[in-house]
Amino acid sequence: MWDEDLIELTNKLLDIFLPYDRRERQRIKDTGKRFVHYTSAEAAVSIIENQEIWLRNSNLMNDFSEIQHGEECWKYAWKAESAGGRIKSVLRRLDETLLPEMEQQFADQFQSRFGEVYLLSLSEHEDHENAHGRLSMWRAYGGNTNVALVLKTAPFMRVSTEVTAFSSKVLYTNPAEFVPYMAEVATLMEQNYETLSSLTREALGVILSMAFHFAALSTKHPGFKEEQEWRVLYCPDTYPSSILSECEHIACISGVPQKIYKVPLRDDPDRDYIGVNPEDIIDCIIVGPTAFSKTVRDALVAVLKRKGLRHAEEMVVVSDIPLRGR
Repeated sequence: MWDEDLIELTNKLLDIFLPYDRRERQRIKDTGKRFVHYTSAEAAVSIIENQEIWLRNSNLMNDFSEIQHGEECWKYAWKAESAGGRIKSVLRRLDETLLPEMEQQFADQFQSRFGEVYLLSLSEHEDHENAHGRLSMWRAYGGNTNVALVLKTAPFMRVSTEVTAFSSKVLYTNPAEFVPYMAEVATLMEQNYETLSSLTREALGVILSMAFHFAALSTKHPGFKEEQEWRVLYCPDTYPSSILSECEHIACISGVPQKIYKVPLRDDPDRDYIGVNPEDIIDCIIVGPTAFSKTVRDALVAVLKRKGLRHAEEMVVVSDIPLRGR
């Protein structure tokens, strides 16, 4: 557990270094938004039955090229005098030796971003999608028997030292348009120079490196904006987790053996890990357009009931989008 002073300082630093993400988190809380995970019916049953959800390596997912895009956006803004140039100036004022070390650390994390990033993709769920889901997502995920798990957001908004998997709102932009976002960080660093100067050299390096690391991992091409994506990101080499380190497994997916992390959906209050039991995190389930909608719905209701969810029948609905022939 963190003490109150540490929580207050952490929140202030996050406000400085991750202002876009912080605004998005507050918007989610203020509006009562929910998240949704589009997947196959088989995966949905497994998630509920086993009370675990998998983080997979970005190298083996369709998000890999987007990590490269985020890297390019960050590098472009870092070279811009109005953004990276101002941040470099503040760092030199704080400590002449900090800037080259921070740049080297970001470069050293390059291999981690391209090889040791494990993620879960979620989307924001709109209320008007309750009856049918989102057509573009049905087309993109889940195959012939797709399912949308609509999830409560509170567990994803928590900050914990035990689970260093971070929920991050994806920013849809190109390199030139990324510059104002980094410039905002520069402005906040200038305005909060006194706070930054009170930090140890090590603490400042860690928070700045972390902010830039996750900003690069959470930036995508604007052509994907309709996905309204949030990512749960875990970087075991850079920010290991005491809980997730116990959840490393090898799974064979579509014939490819690969390392995954099975995130438990079981509360562990002693480790400040709460709100993730199925009855607490699952809001409802939408069965996508499929020829087997009744069969899939019946199976999902049955597995929810086995997990003790009393309103399982009301929780599972079938999308009213007509099924088209393939």
